[in-house]
Amino acid sequence: SAPSPLSDSFSIDYLPAAPSTVTAVANTSVALGGAIDVSWSAVPDPSPGTPVAGYTIVVVGATATTAPASATSASITGLANDVVYTVVVYARNSAQVTAESDWNRTSTTVRTIGPPSAPSPAPQATSATNGDIEVTWGASASNGGGTVSYDVARVDGTATPVDCTSIAPIATDVTSPFTDTTAIDGETYSYFVYASNGSYCTPAGTGATVSLEAPGPASGTATVEDRGTGQFDILAGALSASGTVAKFQYSLSSEGVWRDLPTDNWVTALGAPGTTYGQAVDVSFRACRNDSDSYCGPGSGTTTLTPVNSRVTSASCTPGVPPVIDEPANIGAVSASYEVAYNEPIALLDNWSSFGSASDPVPGAATEMRVKATVNGYIDPAYGQFTCTP
Repeated sequence: SAPSPLSDSFSIDYLPAAPSTVTAVANTSVALGGAIDVSWSAVPDPSPGTPVAGYTIVVVGATATTAPASATSASITGLANDVVYTVVVYARNSAQVTAESDWNRTSTTVRTIGPPSAPSPAPQATSATNGDIEVTWGASASNGGGTVSYDVARVDGTATPVDCTSIAPIATDVTSPFTDTTAIDGETYSYFVYASNGSYCTPAGTGATVSLEAPGPASGTATVEDRGTGQFDILAGALSASGTVAKFQYSLSSEGVWRDLPTDNWVTALGAPGTTYGQAVDVSFRACRNDSDSYCGPGSGTTTLTPVNSRVTSASCTPGVPPVIDEPANIGAVSASYEVAYNEPIALLDNWSSFGSASDPVPGAATEMRVKATVNGYIDPAYGQFTCTP
């Protein structure tokens, strides 16, 4: 038979030995991590056999690279952080192999390291009522590094963090919440939380926060005064408190809530919440640092007063019989008395009498009646006016 074709030619060679040692460590000098440094012991040329031509470094599942025969180390970047990789190193020469797996190899493992994640929830700064500022933050993921520790830095005014070194911390290795007891009332601060995993540091800021210290106890006066509309209401006066005061508030025992004091200083008013005419009520005051209700000082002592409504709004008059007068709207028992005046027109012109007793019959020619009330000793400066019926 005819001879078969010649096979591929093969040469006899010997494979280099595997590196006796291979080490791999995370390279933390790369800004965003994801890097490793691999080193290995040099492999001697096989004897017999062709010389070592170079090395192959494989990061299993990620990448591979080569190095010359003179090299014993290589740096690899672009890897994912916080991943344990298997690293394989083998020497190559001119030997012909059927698969890369034929080369004698040594492997090791390494975990990549990157910067810690930003704290989540993000840092926040809040002023307490004594002016201290509390800084809170959530946990940071270590991203392959060690246990995360936290430092806190502070700058005056509004600022955002650039790195973990530009501003020195005011507290190191602290936990959330951290309280800054050195803040000054009215000053604005920005706080930076530095999260460090031992290899990298990630800064995060709170934004600007103003230190707010609640004022001291309020003092002042409260009296019942004539409003001029028939109501004798509670009026505040001479209010003061230590510290910075943006507004005063009052509280009435009839409703038990704090309300902003109106600019005219009237505490009670017809139809206003908590106003109970004819009923004793305790009133107290407090001072607040800003427009919110969050930074208010302690309440003052209470003063017990009784606002009174003296205006008659319902009455009837019929000539020949005493008038019928409904008591002014008050809650609770009050002492009320009345005086009346009548209009007995002459030639279509008004002709009002002086105020007199309300117990006498209405004059026969009266067409209108005015009623002035005295309630709990408070005299209505004006009157209610009503039309008489024949």
